[in-house]
Amino acid sequence: MIYYDCSDDSSLFAQVCLDPRDAARVARTSRAWLQQGWDGLFGEVSRAVAAKDPDAAASLIVCSTERDPIRAVRRSGKRWAAALERIDENPVVVAASVHTAEKRLSYAAIRLEVTRVLDNNPWVRLVIRAMLGAAFDPAVEYDRWVDFLTEVLADADPAYGEINKDVGDEGSTELDKSLRRDSDVSLKQSRQVLRGYSWVTVVPGELVERLGGADAIESAGAVAEVRRLAAGGVLLRATRTPEEYDDLAMQRLFRMLAPVLPPGQPRDLPGWPTKHQVVYEDAAMH
Repeated sequence: MIYYDCSDDSSLFAQVCLDPRDAARVARTSRAWLQQGWDGLFGEVSRAVAAKDPDAAASLIVCSTERDPIRAVRRSGKRWAAALERIDENPVVVAASVHTAEKRLSYAAIRLEVTRVLDNNPWVRLVIRAMLGAAFDPAVEYDRWVDFLTEVLADADPAYGEINKDVGDEGSTELDKSLRRDSDVSLKQSRQVLRGYSWVTVVPGELVERLGGADAIESAGAVAEVRRLAAGGVLLRATRTPEEYDDLAMQRLFRMLAPVLPPGQPRDLPGWPTKHQVVYEDAAMH
């Protein structure tokens, strides 16, 4: 086994939560997440894999039920097609990963994942984690991530979504962790209170209405961009780049979203190396 050290690399992280009220829609969105992520967002990496570039090692995990072992195998076109077909069966996890030893491409490592919450919970998480490589161009790639999320979620009616740089946990949001909020409770209440807020935040339709609608959100001027999702919800881009998402930008976003955020005073976790990327104020006070 080859170990690729990405510990010092910058990373981008995205996650989306889908509830089970429309199984066919969840399956379509999950398949689009994997296909468009592989062929589009990470097209440079996938082409290197297709060309059998010795620098790019690709693997695939398909775990159908909670009783099955989680085992990685070498990715092939045939295995990939079979994995995409399994999405309709609501598998526990389908994940594709690539590591590049030389890190010369735009991405040094990627992981695309569709995973069902365990213990027979029908909720689904869509996750991407990518370590940035030497050829990464911020002027191009940040827009591509936002475009990707917008396109995949257009028909999804998502319960929550986010894109972060250098932080991210597929089990919890930064706000969940700072409020000591149980991740399963947070997930199930996604349409009652917003799970968190980030450089890019996807707000479900129910909470958009409580904020006065997409027009009111846009006219508030708290974010750089508001994208309406056709099947419900909005995508909020706080700033043009994650580097511009500073304390002031986060404060503007927090104050606008405060009416739909869970109450509570954020606190640091004992032993946590850095502060959470949240505003350390109780949303209920705004």
